[in-house]
Amino acid sequence: MVNVHHVWTRFLGLGALSRVAMLLSCSAAFANPAETDAEFGEKVRAYLLENPEVILEVMDILAAQQDARVTRELLTPHVPTLFETQMDLRIGSPDASRIIVEFFDYNCAVCKANVPAMQAFVTANPDVAFVKKHLPILSPGSERAVRFVLAARKVYGTEVYAELHDVIYGQMGPLNLVRLEGYARDMALDPAIFMDRMQDDDISAVIDQHRNIAIALNVIGTPTFATPVMIHMGAVTPEILTAMAEAA
Repeated sequence: MVNVHHVWTRFLGLGALSRVAMLLSCSAAFANPAETDAEFGEKVRAYLLENPEVILEVMDILAAQQDARVTRELLTPHVPTLFETQMDLRIGSPDASRIIVEFFDYNCAVCKANVPAMQAFVTANPDVAFVKKHLPILSPGSERAVRFVLAARKVYGTEVYAELHDVIYGQMGPLNLVRLEGYARDMALDPAIFMDRMQDDDISAVIDQHRNIAIALNVIGTPTFATPVMIHMGAVTPEILTAMAEAA
């Protein structure tokens, strides 16, 4: 029968590296509890010399665990605001129970390239939805476009806002007012009745809120995705999307 107290005492008496090795090879330690610490230490040393990649694997695991803990600590204070989604753009069902937030920029090519994968994922997983948060950081045109679509929402409502977003998001090139007005007119909208609202305080407040949260989360670019316990920046794959959905 294994003497758990004896094994635990030996574990605490070892150095940090030996503790890691003991955990990795615990079955061998439990199989021979009468072994002296010196004998055990020599076996650990020999094993690590023959298998140095084990140390790297352990360090990767420890680093990932540390990163996950730090990420949770960063996210927790902002979860209520970050996942308040009623006014946000969405890919997926409004009834989805698992939400993944995406910070995006209208000038972000990677953001746009991710859309087909995101759409395919929510089709296959109807309980998942992506909620899009404006984070205009790449150019003055990025913020101009955000203010333009949010001003349009104030006059025309959320459905037109989503349609105008899709039109602008699907374009390449500079986002100057001439082009933005042209996109709106192509949809039979009248920019003259909402453009004077682009500088409204509530629109500035939305942009500032998203930027402040991004700063607090150490977000340095777009696209960046967030769940209550996980942050991912950059392109997505089905595997990454699955991991985020499981963490949502």
